[in-house]
Amino acid sequence: MDTKCLLIGFMGVGKTTIAKLLAKELATSYIDLDEKIVETTKMSINDYFNVYGEKAFRNYETQMLQYYLGIKPIIATGGGIVTSSKNRQLLKTNCPIIYLKADTETLLKRITTDSLTLRPLIINKTEEEINELVEYRRSFYEELADLTIKTDEKTPNQITQKILANLKK
Repeated sequence: MDTKCLLIGFMGVGKTTIAKLLAKELATSYIDLDEKIVETTKMSINDYFNVYGEKAFRNYETQMLQYYLGIKPIIATGGGIVTSSKNRQLLKTNCPIIYLKADTETLLKRITTDSLTLRPLIINKTEEEINELVEYRRSFYEELADLTIKTDEKTPNQITQKILANLKK
Protein backbone atom coordinates (compact mmCIF):
# COMPACT_ATOMS: atom_id res chain seq x y z
CA MET A 1 0.00 0.00 0.00
CA ASP A 2 1.17 3.50 -0.84
CA THR A 3 1.61 5.45 2.39
CA LYS A 4 2.39 8.74 0.68
CA CYS A 5 -0.21 11.24 -0.44
CA LEU A 6 -0.84 14.93 -0.90
CA LEU A 7 -4.11 16.51 0.20
CA ILE A 8 -5.37 19.48 -1.79
CA GLY A 9 -8.59 21.49 -1.63
CA PHE A 10 -10.06 24.81 -0.60
CA MET A 11 -9.56 26.24 2.89
CA GLY A 12 -11.89 24.69 5.42
CA VAL A 13 -12.38 21.43 3.53
CA GLY A 14 -10.63 19.35 6.21
CA LYS A 15 -7.13 18.69 4.85
CA THR A 16 -5.40 18.98 8.23
CA THR A 17 -7.96 16.81 10.02
CA ILE A 18 -7.74 14.10 7.37
CA ALA A 19 -3.92 14.25 7.27
CA LYS A 20 -3.81 13.60 11.02
CA LEU A 21 -6.21 10.67 10.74
CA LEU A 22 -4.37 9.16 7.77
CA ALA A 23 -1.04 9.44 9.56
CA LYS A 24 -2.50 7.68 12.59
CA GLU A 25 -4.06 4.88 10.49
CA LEU A 26 -0.87 4.37 8.48
CA ALA A 27 1.44 4.72 11.50
CA THR A 28 3.40 7.44 9.75
CA SER A 29 3.86 11.19 9.96
CA TYR A 30 2.24 14.16 8.27
CA ILE A 31 2.92 17.82 7.76
CA ASP A 32 0.51 20.71 7.37
CA LEU A 33 2.30 23.28 5.22
CA ASP A 34 0.34 26.22 6.61
CA GLU A 35 1.12 25.17 10.19
CA LYS A 36 4.79 24.76 9.30
CA ILE A 37 4.86 28.22 7.69
CA VAL A 38 3.37 29.74 10.86
CA GLU A 39 5.91 27.84 12.98
CA THR A 40 8.96 28.82 10.92
CA THR A 41 8.03 32.46 10.29
CA LYS A 42 6.69 33.03 13.81
CA MET A 43 3.76 34.85 12.16
CA SER A 44 0.17 33.96 11.45
CA ILE A 45 -0.61 33.54 7.77
CA ASN A 46 -2.83 36.60 7.98
CA ASP A 47 0.05 38.66 9.43
CA TYR A 48 2.48 37.30 6.82
CA PHE A 49 0.06 38.35 4.05
CA ASN A 50 -0.33 41.80 5.59
CA VAL A 51 3.41 42.38 6.01
CA TYR A 52 4.87 40.71 2.90
CA GLY A 53 1.93 40.16 0.52
CA GLU A 54 0.54 37.12 -1.23
CA LYS A 55 3.40 36.79 -3.72
CA ALA A 56 6.00 36.47 -0.95
CA PHE A 57 3.76 33.98 0.85
CA ARG A 58 3.41 31.84 -2.28
CA ASN A 59 7.19 31.88 -2.79
CA TYR A 60 7.76 30.75 0.79
CA GLU A 61 5.05 28.11 0.40
CA THR A 62 6.90 26.78 -2.68
CA GLN A 63 10.14 26.50 -0.69
CA MET A 64 8.35 24.60 2.07
CA LEU A 65 6.67 22.27 -0.44
CA GLN A 66 10.00 21.51 -2.12
CA TYR A 67 11.59 20.74 1.21
CA TYR A 68 8.85 18.51 2.65
CA LEU A 69 7.97 16.53 -0.47
CA GLY A 70 10.87 14.18 0.14
CA ILE A 71 10.55 14.05 3.91
CA LYS A 72 6.95 13.69 5.00
CA PRO A 73 4.74 10.94 3.62
CA ILE A 74 1.45 12.81 4.09
CA ILE A 75 1.23 16.50 3.27
CA ALA A 76 -1.78 18.75 3.84
CA THR A 77 -1.31 21.73 1.55
CA GLY A 78 -2.65 25.24 1.82
CA GLY A 79 -5.77 25.92 -0.22
CA GLY A 80 -4.05 28.31 -2.61
CA ILE A 81 -0.97 26.22 -3.32
CA VAL A 82 -2.41 25.26 -6.72
CA THR A 83 -2.44 28.85 -7.98
CA SER A 84 1.30 28.70 -8.68
CA SER A 85 2.36 26.84 -11.83
CA LYS A 86 5.63 25.89 -10.13
CA ASN A 87 3.70 24.38 -7.23
CA ARG A 88 1.44 22.46 -9.60
CA GLN A 89 4.56 20.94 -11.21
CA LEU A 90 5.99 20.06 -7.80
CA LEU A 91 2.71 18.50 -6.70
CA LYS A 92 2.77 16.14 -9.67
CA THR A 93 5.15 13.81 -7.88
CA ASN A 94 4.88 10.06 -7.85
CA CYS A 95 2.42 9.93 -4.97
CA PRO A 96 -1.36 10.17 -5.09
CA ILE A 97 -2.98 13.59 -4.96
CA ILE A 98 -6.29 13.60 -3.14
CA TYR A 99 -8.66 16.48 -3.75
CA LEU A 100 -11.02 17.06 -0.85
CA LYS A 101 -14.00 18.89 -2.28
CA ALA A 102 -17.01 20.59 -0.67
CA ASP A 103 -19.79 22.89 -1.79
CA THR A 104 -19.19 26.60 -1.22
CA GLU A 105 -22.05 26.67 1.31
CA THR A 106 -20.34 23.95 3.38
CA LEU A 107 -16.96 25.68 3.10
CA LEU A 108 -18.43 29.00 4.24
CA LYS A 109 -19.97 27.36 7.31
CA ARG A 110 -16.67 25.74 8.22
CA ILE A 111 -14.52 28.80 7.52
CA THR A 112 -16.71 31.28 9.36
CA THR A 113 -16.91 29.06 12.45
CA ASP A 114 -13.14 28.50 12.52
CA SER A 115 -12.23 30.98 15.24
CA LEU A 116 -8.64 29.73 15.38
CA THR A 117 -7.62 31.04 12.00
CA LEU A 118 -8.04 34.31 10.20
CA ARG A 119 -8.00 33.53 6.52
CA PRO A 120 -6.52 36.50 4.63
CA LEU A 121 -8.03 35.78 1.24
CA ILE A 122 -11.60 35.78 2.51
CA ILE A 123 -11.57 38.56 5.10
CA ASN A 124 -14.17 41.18 4.13
CA LYS A 125 -15.23 39.19 1.05
CA THR A 126 -18.82 38.60 0.02
CA GLU A 127 -20.18 35.10 -0.47
CA GLU A 128 -20.13 35.75 -4.23
CA GLU A 129 -16.44 36.73 -4.15
CA ILE A 130 -15.57 33.62 -2.14
CA ASN A 131 -17.53 31.48 -4.59
CA GLU A 132 -15.51 33.01 -7.46
CA LEU A 133 -12.28 32.09 -5.65
CA VAL A 134 -13.53 28.52 -5.10
CA GLU A 135 -14.46 28.20 -8.78
CA TYR A 136 -11.14 29.66 -9.94
CA ARG A 137 -9.17 27.09 -7.96
CA ARG A 138 -11.47 24.15 -8.69
CA SER A 139 -10.07 23.55 -12.18
CA PHE A 140 -6.53 23.35 -10.76
CA TYR A 141 -7.62 20.91 -8.06
CA GLU A 142 -9.44 18.74 -10.58
CA GLU A 143 -6.51 18.77 -13.02
CA LEU A 144 -4.10 17.53 -10.34
CA ALA A 145 -6.31 15.03 -8.52
CA ASP A 146 -5.82 11.30 -8.70
CA LEU A 147 -8.81 10.92 -6.38
CA THR A 148 -11.61 13.37 -5.58
CA ILE A 149 -13.67 12.97 -2.42
CA LYS A 150 -16.72 15.09 -1.73
CA THR A 151 -16.59 15.86 1.99
CA ASP A 152 -20.05 17.37 2.44
CA GLU A 153 -22.03 15.33 4.96
CA LYS A 154 -19.20 12.83 5.48
CA THR A 155 -17.40 12.36 8.75
CA PRO A 156 -13.61 12.66 8.88
CA ASN A 157 -13.45 8.90 9.55
CA GLN A 158 -15.55 8.10 6.46
CA ILE A 159 -13.29 10.28 4.31
CA THR A 160 -10.16 8.69 5.78
CA GLN A 161 -11.47 5.16 5.15
CA LYS A 162 -12.27 6.02 1.54
CA ILE A 163 -8.74 7.33 1.01
CA LEU A 164 -7.21 4.26 2.66
CA ALA A 165 -9.27 1.96 0.43
CA ASN A 166 -7.96 3.80 -2.63
CA LEU A 167 -4.36 3.78 -1.43
CA LYS A 168 -4.57 -0.02 -1.15
CA LYS A 169 -5.38 -0.38 -4.85
